[in-house]
Amino acid sequence: MQSAWTANGASGATQNTVPNAFTLVDNLQWVKGNHSMTFGVQMQWLQDNLTSQATYSGILTMGYNANSTANFATGSTSLATNTSGYSYASYLLGAVGGSPSIALQPFSETGGRYNPISPYFQDDWKVTKNLTLNLGLRWDYFPPFKEVLDRWSFLNATGMNPATGTPGVLEFAGHRGADISCNCRTPVHTYWKNFGPRLGFAYQPDPKSVVRGGFAVAYSHAGGVGGRGGAGNGTGQLGFTISATAPAEVTTGASAGPSFYLNNSQYFQSIGLANTAFGGPGYTLPVPQGPSTASLTLNTGNYVSNGKFVTASSAPGYADPYLSGRAPEFVFYSFGIQHAITDTLTASADYVGSQSHFVAPGSSNIRGYWSDQLDPVYLAALGGVAASDGTPILNALATPANVAIAKAAMPGLNIPSVFVNSSTKATIATVLRAFPQYSGVSDTWGQNSANISYNSFQFSLQQRPWHGLSYMVNYTYSKNLGDDGTFRSGFAIPAGAMSNGKSYKMDRIERSYTTISMPQTLSAFGLYQLPFGKGAIGNDHFWVRTLAGGWQLSSIYTYHSGTPLAVTWGGCTAPGQGQCMPDINPAFFGHGSARKNGSWGKGITAKQLGSTIQYIDVNAFSTPATFGNATKTPVYKIGDAPRTAPWGLWGPSAWNMDASLQRAFQLTPERLQLVIRADCSDVFNHNTKGGINTAWGPTSTTFGTVGSASGNRDWQFSARVNF
Repeated sequence: MQSAWTANGASGATQNTVPNAFTLVDNLQWVKGNHSMTFGVQMQWLQDNLTSQATYSGILTMGYNANSTANFATGSTSLATNTSGYSYASYLLGAVGGSPSIALQPFSETGGRYNPISPYFQDDWKVTKNLTLNLGLRWDYFPPFKEVLDRWSFLNATGMNPATGTPGVLEFAGHRGADISCNCRTPVHTYWKNFGPRLGFAYQPDPKSVVRGGFAVAYSHAGGVGGRGGAGNGTGQLGFTISATAPAEVTTGASAGPSFYLNNSQYFQSIGLANTAFGGPGYTLPVPQGPSTASLTLNTGNYVSNGKFVTASSAPGYADPYLSGRAPEFVFYSFGIQHAITDTLTASADYVGSQSHFVAPGSSNIRGYWSDQLDPVYLAALGGVAASDGTPILNALATPANVAIAKAAMPGLNIPSVFVNSSTKATIATVLRAFPQYSGVSDTWGQNSANISYNSFQFSLQQRPWHGLSYMVNYTYSKNLGDDGTFRSGFAIPAGAMSNGKSYKMDRIERSYTTISMPQTLSAFGLYQLPFGKGAIGNDHFWVRTLAGGWQLSSIYTYHSGTPLAVTWGGCTAPGQGQCMPDINPAFFGHGSARKNGSWGKGITAKQLGSTIQYIDVNAFSTPATFGNATKTPVYKIGDAPRTAPWGLWGPSAWNMDASLQRAFQLTPERLQLVIRADCSDVFNHNTKGGINTAWGPTSTTFGTVGSASGNRDWQFSARVNF
């Protein structure tokens, strides 16, 4: 089949986002005695205008296949596309295959509106000559998303769906009547407690030392109170648009033919098949009706109606009333000492930490209930149960017989009868989800509920110019932990569903080093004026001043330790779960490190990257336990490997040094100066390895291999004239 032209990026060809920010700031400063006070307010009018497609329709994708140019199979009314027909020939004829559809929208642009107001107060109080306090308070009023004309819809999680009689139904924003709308501009509640205190002090116990500390709480725009995710269109516009679907192509019998022809050639005109319109001659485009009671059941399915199975589509986005209104919250704190060792050399040592809450995670299934996952409670109870044909009961169709088997294995199991039918195509696992009438749920803003903590020791040494030498050295030792990724399950996990037999609170098993954690970083940069020439060594010698004077050498050195590796597995069979993870192999304890074959990349060349040598022992991990052998296909339990750094596995560290040598020649006594310079990056031509393969498999030969290498020495020479 010919690829759709949208595969080359046309789906966003006319997408446009125009943000506007209008800000009013007013400050009143008042100095009274030892107090320097600031009273102020910041008011903003923020707009996020989004155009997905700048027309009254979406992107039209048309497929062309071999059907329209194929012969009938011998003695059959079916097309022989395996021996005849060519999709490109169908394209040349304009024979559109399948049943193409296009979204018709009554408007092409939506506009998000936010009007935050933030009053604040700050007092810099000089308590004594060597003690200063900084006291402040800011309050951020962050109202949630509103669309300028209330053109958005969302999932009402408690409203009853008319098609299934189960919770979960589309609802519109605005005042459109209590039967179809919330009679409000937004279902999200404004959070009124965004108070941000600021406390700081600076104390000078002696002329050469200063002690500083601080604490602050700050809030930012993201999620339902601004930022990029849904900032212009909220949780979506389902119910405002309508799909125009062309007639389906016919592939058997005398009436076999494409959906329609797009061909206006002279020949097609002569045979009466000329056409340039979507759907073919006589096809009438439907007219978008806008919000109505008929819209409430849009995308609803997974039930049988009039003997036919109704296929489900994605639910409207969910706007969590509480979490959507919570702005990302950051708590900062620090304490440090700075001491002047000499008049030009200063050292400082600081503890710096932060806590981040209500931030976006690295995965979208942090909340299992709202991301349409299957609660592991059902996995623990039914994972080892087989249907009458040996299929795992969770993967079996929700027929009356299979539902009876499931209820016998798990007394009290509640499956709404509307989803139980002999003609169903939905599985038991599907109908046990929170909203089985939909194929998926998008937790648009509620997923912004991850937590991250950062704690560090930071040391700095600064040398101001001294005998031609100046430099700065910075070292940081830190620990960065979070529950912001992987999410093998967004539910609390019962012991019966875990391979190690332990239970975990919601997302607790995922709390570990963040994937960007770098425990140690070191940077040093300096400049040295070579001690030759005028006023230095060789001052009295013409050739020394001419050849060796005026040169300066500078260099930058950086080092950072590797980031933690996240080992995953692709063989899980449990339905409705998140990221598949292996087990830590208990038989491997006592072997020491899971690393092998020396340092990363040892013994390989560039041609061998991604293969040949494994630097992680595949036996350090194992497949999770199963729920038994009652089913034809074993269902694996949830793996227990830590989200990151299992067995203390960290990626390669990296270091680099750049240097430059420069001299200025005075061409005239005052005005003209020639500067020549040589720069060298990666002075030591050090090679840094990366791309570690962390996709584990019990027989994998590429797991733990090095996939990339970077770094090469580079020289640059330059000259310039200053005047």
